[in-house]
Amino acid sequence: MQEEFYAAAEKILSDLYNLFSKDPKLKSFEILPVVQIENKSPIHVEEHCLALESWCVPHIYCYAYKNLMNHRQIKGKLRDAEKCNTLLMGALLLNPDITTFWNMRKELIRSGKLDPYFDLHFTSVILTFKPKCADLYAFRKWILKYLVQSSRNNENLFENEIQICEAAADRYSNNYHAWTHRIWCLTQSLPNSLQREWAASMKWVQRHVSDYSGFHYRQKLITFLLSYIDSRSYDQEVIKLILFSVDEATEGFLHNFKTYELTAQTIPLTLKIFVYELSLNSDLIWNFVGHEALWCHRRFIFHEIKRLLLDSNCPKYWGRLDTSNPADGTPPEKTPKIGKHSVGRAVFCAVRKFKEIY
Repeated sequence: MQEEFYAAAEKILSDLYNLFSKDPKLKSFEILPVVQIENKSPIHVEEHCLALESWCVPHIYCYAYKNLMNHRQIKGKLRDAEKCNTLLMGALLLNPDITTFWNMRKELIRSGKLDPYFDLHFTSVILTFKPKCADLYAFRKWILKYLVQSSRNNENLFENEIQICEAAADRYSNNYHAWTHRIWCLTQSLPNSLQREWAASMKWVQRHVSDYSGFHYRQKLITFLLSYIDSRSYDQEVIKLILFSVDEATEGFLHNFKTYELTAQTIPLTLKIFVYELSLNSDLIWNFVGHEALWCHRRFIFHEIKRLLLDSNCPKYWGRLDTSNPADGTPPEKTPKIGKHSVGRAVFCAVRKFKEIY
C-alpha cells in the first residue's frame, strides 16, 4: 500500500514541477481539506492560484523527505538536478522550515543547474502559505545578494521584494520576519525608495494600528531619513516631497501655540519629522482607543524629541544647553536643561503642552 502511495507521490511531484515551470504567473498556494481519495489529480489550479488536497500531503512529504535525506547521507553530488529540484520543491512547498533543503537549493544555484529568478518566484508562492517562515526570508536574502554580485539586471529587484514583504505582512499580523527583511531591502535601495516607503508606511500604520512590527519599521525609516539628512548629500527633490506633508502638519501643530512664536521655518528639519509623527500618532490615538502599539510608538517619538533638544551638536539657533553648575554649589542635574531663550526651549514647551492636551 505504501509503495502505491509513493508511486502516486512521484507523479504528483512531477506535475507540481511542470506546473511551476510552465506558469510563471502562479501567485498563491493553499492546502484543501479533502479527506476522501478520488480517482483524479489532487492538484487544483484556478486563476493562477495553486491548491493541493490534504489527503496526499503526508505521502508527498514523506516520499520527498526520505529520498532527499538518503541523497544527503551518501553525500553524493547533484547528478540528477531536475529530480533533486522536483523533490525539493515538493518538500519545501509543504514544509519550508528545513534549512538543510534550502542549502541544497543553494548548491543547485551555485552549480548553474537552477535559475535564481525561478526560485524567487517559487518562494514568493510559498510565502502566501507560510508568510512567517524565517528560513524563507533568509534564502531570499541570499538569492538577492547572489544576483547583485553576479551583476545581472536588478533595477526593480528590491522594489518587488518590498511589495512581497508587504503582502506577507498583510497576511500575518505582527510579522517580524517580513518587516525585518523589508528593513534590509530598504538599506539596499536607499535613497531611491525613501520617499515611496515614507508614504507607504504612513498608510500602513493608519490601517494596522495594532501592528507593532509595522511601527518598528516606521521608526527605522525615520532613523534612515534623519541619517540621510545629516549626511548633507541628500536629494533635494526627495526631501521636498517628504516635507510637503510634514510642513503642513507642523503648521497645524504650532497653530495652537502662538505664544511661543514658533513657525515651521524656525524649527529645524529633523525636528519637523517628529512633530509630524506626533501629530499623526495623536490622531490615531483619538480615533482608535486602547491600542498599545500606538502608545509604544508615542514613547519613541518623545524620546527622540528629547534627544534632539538635548543634543550638544544641535544648531546654534536652537540655543545653548544650560549645563553649568549652579552658583550655590549644588551638583548639576543628570539631564541637562534647555536654554531659556532658545528655539529649542520654545519647541520643548509646545511639545510638553501638546502632551498634556492629549
